[in-house]
Amino acid sequence: MTRRHRQPAQERGKKTQDAILAGAAAAFQESGFAGASLSKISALSGISQGSMYFHFKSKEQIALAVMHEQHVRTYQKIENAREETADPFEQMIRTSRALCGLLAEDDVVRAGMELTLENNALREESYAFYDRWFSRVEAILEHAREDGILVTPLASAELSRSMVGYFTGSDLVCRSSQTESDLLASIEVMWVVIVSAVIAEDRREEYLGICRELFRAE
Repeated sequence: MTRRHRQPAQERGKKTQDAILAGAAAAFQESGFAGASLSKISALSGISQGSMYFHFKSKEQIALAVMHEQHVRTYQKIENAREETADPFEQMIRTSRALCGLLAEDDVVRAGMELTLENNALREESYAFYDRWFSRVEAILEHAREDGILVTPLASAELSRSMVGYFTGSDLVCRSSQTESDLLASIEVMWVVIVSAVIAEDRREEYLGICRELFRAE
């Protein structure tokens, strides 16, 4: 008798967790953290509440897992941008374009971003995410300043917070339209403003050209 192949327990567990996160992302986007019940997450994920409890002991744990996965996927895009170019400022532009794609196409990333903005028990994790984002942008800006690309009296820490806030605000404003092209257009404008204000004059057109190439809708 031929034995049926069984997936290793670890692989099965990963698929179950992925299904739970996908269902939770849909539930959180539809109802918010407070309004998303465990029964709704179970229904949208196709995983029984008993199986869910084996992996996550509470709705808060599920939400934290969604946020963690969003962080992983987001920072992977940052690493990918570092591999595409050694230019620190171009890295940020390319990362922002990749994040626009994630926000348009990846429900877990979109839900994770929404959860970071909710005023609830997830606040500590939200602060930690933004602190890491601020620090990463600040480090890139310092590198750009050392290379003579960045010319502004603003401290890199101040500028990093403004840039992250601009990106996050643009995403929030565009969410009602639910079209990637609106977000791309908004982030291109963001970069035109930033490049015009803080980049050395002899490098501005180079970066504006990169923005046009990356953000213009096909």
